[in-house]
Amino acid sequence: MAILLLFSLFTAGCMEMMPMSEVGWVFEHQEPLGSVCTSPAAKLLKPAGLDQDHCYQQVAVNMGNIPLCDKIKRGAPMTKCYMLIAAKQNDPALCSQIPTTSDPQAYLKIDCLWEVATVNNNQAACKAMGTSKISRMFMGEMSQQTCLARLAGGGNSP
Repeated sequence: MAILLLFSLFTAGCMEMMPMSEVGWVFEHQEPLGSVCTSPAAKLLKPAGLDQDHCYQQVAVNMGNIPLCDKIKRGAPMTKCYMLIAAKQNDPALCSQIPTTSDPQAYLKIDCLWEVATVNNNQAACKAMGTSKISRMFMGEMSQQTCLARLAGGGNSP
């Protein structure tokens, strides 16, 4: 732990410029669940854009651990955590577990189903949308019909 702390101290300034995809190694050691997110070293990652909610999100997604998503305090990163795990596991049923929050930026079940469908070319996820539909900026209408059309056209998530 001391080595990680010292390494973090020396590289904290360097990590500000690195995209999160390049600091994924920080999350390779993930036991016990999420303890990396509450460690003193985690505070050093804040300048790199990694707050505690997104730390939990990253660890939960890497582990496929939905209960760890519940440690996230803000609605948007918490619901996105569920969505990313569902897409990674290609499991539309996980979308039904997304909790409701008062956060207007939170992801909904239909967002999750769309993500599972488009990432995995999963028609069952499109069909699970039923008659629900919403309109999202930059995405347009999200519905069973537009989802199936996107898959038929070979489209993926942006």
